[in-house]
Amino acid sequence: MLEGYIQQNAYLNNNRGKVVQRNGVLIPVLTRLDLSAIVELFKKIGSQRHTIQFRADIFNIGNLINHKWGVADVFNTPAPLALSKVDANGVPFFKMNTVNGSLNYTTYRKGTSIGDVWQGQLGIRYIF
Repeated sequence: MLEGYIQQNAYLNNNRGKVVQRNGVLIPVLTRLDLSAIVELFKKIGSQRHTIQFRADIFNIGNLINHKWGVADVFNTPAPLALSKVDANGVPFFKMNTVNGSLNYTTYRKGTSIGDVWQGQLGIRYIF
């Protein structure tokens, strides 16, 4: 079980048998793009300018184009091992922690939060 976890990650596999550096396993960089468009209509009434703004926003537009884009990677667990027991000789035994009740041998997984999908927003604003 532990062997599978080490082999699936290049950093852990390359540093086998060593004390690894804190924050040595880094999550891949995430790029998200947002798009915003504003249309402004105005008219001068008396000495005042009255304006109506129409606004459309698309957040995480890459995810709208392709469902695999703009989705964050999140760690499955910050502590993959848990102390199971210590025998009479003081030797510790460890077990793999579970994620949602099952063993998972990957360092991180694709996110499933609301921020990982595209979102749209429409707005209207009256300025006087």
